[in-house]
Amino acid sequence: MATRKRTTRETAASPAAEESHGHSQEHGDGTAEPCCHRGGHDHGTVDESCPECFVASREHLHHDFDHFPSEVELESHGVVTRVASEPEILRRLSSSRFGEIGTLETDALNSVAKNINDLRLQPWNVGSSLVAVRGPWISGLIRYFASFHRVRRDHRALDDTQRKTFNNALAALDGNPAWQTLMDYHVGGIYRMHSMHGPVGTQRFLSWHRKYLFEAEQVLRAVEPSVTITYWDYANDGLRPDWVYKPTGVSRPAPGAPGFLPTGSTITTLLGRGDYASFTTDIENNAHNQVHNWSKGTLQNPSTASFDPIFWLLHGNVDRLWSIWQETNYAPVVDAPSISGPDRILDPWSVSITDVDDTAWDMGYRYA
Repeated sequence: MATRKRTTRETAASPAAEESHGHSQEHGDGTAEPCCHRGGHDHGTVDESCPECFVASREHLHHDFDHFPSEVELESHGVVTRVASEPEILRRLSSSRFGEIGTLETDALNSVAKNINDLRLQPWNVGSSLVAVRGPWISGLIRYFASFHRVRRDHRALDDTQRKTFNNALAALDGNPAWQTLMDYHVGGIYRMHSMHGPVGTQRFLSWHRKYLFEAEQVLRAVEPSVTITYWDYANDGLRPDWVYKPTGVSRPAPGAPGFLPTGSTITTLLGRGDYASFTTDIENNAHNQVHNWSKGTLQNPSTASFDPIFWLLHGNVDRLWSIWQETNYAPVVDAPSISGPDRILDPWSVSITDVDDTAWDMGYRYA
């Protein structure tokens, strides 16, 4: 299990922060500056077991943007988002998505055949009722069936009472330390969840934000158990959902250029992408970044965006589009993030990208 990486706020109070050590921290442009970390240990390279070195290493991974950059801007800063060709993906990923395999004897294979993709069942051998089930399959089935009662809907489908309940939960959490900490996770990009944070950020974008939304929904449901995060289908709804609770300090000026909302044809194109690398690059650049920029205000800056609750609706739609794409793209070798080792752990949480792969089976929710 991965050790939770601490934020700048946490490391500031670190008991190890008593004496300095000196080494240079190299920037992406090749320059270096004296290291001002504390801890008294000596290392020639960044030691990520040191919380302060971890934060510094992340801070120097990307350029500072006050908006969500376009693909052209990323390329002008030397950030290449298309990190792996298909042969490279084939080399780096296991050919099997089912890391834990158990067996289940069943005589009802025909009865679930039409739902075989949703249930994640695959024949163990042809002509046999023995099937392989992704383990731990019991908890997966529980989440799968629970997802029928945890449905995320288009915000336009909510009635006045449901909107009030959602806003009441947000208002109750305003200033709550746990909620504040959750929003802080998006500040500074230290968890590498966007392409502006480098190639790993491109691959982690969808998985990291899926986990982020889920954690936010868990906190909201602790206040209002019936709440799910609603989504903003911005390709078919050109109005920013300003009915959502607006905390003090959040700015929502009139939206517009230079950002833009994707068209229906843009969504159709990205949903037709045949591999994960192309899909995640397309959706981040053309159906995420420019939506943030079009929304302006607090939502436009990557380090403040999470403080406006509309953020959750925007990313709810990104997650929904990914779930739609996953339904028709199920070749594990090319339809999953092409990263390995510690990069697969969605810090600050201890879960892996495979733990958030399926909204119903792994997470226990679905989209209407």
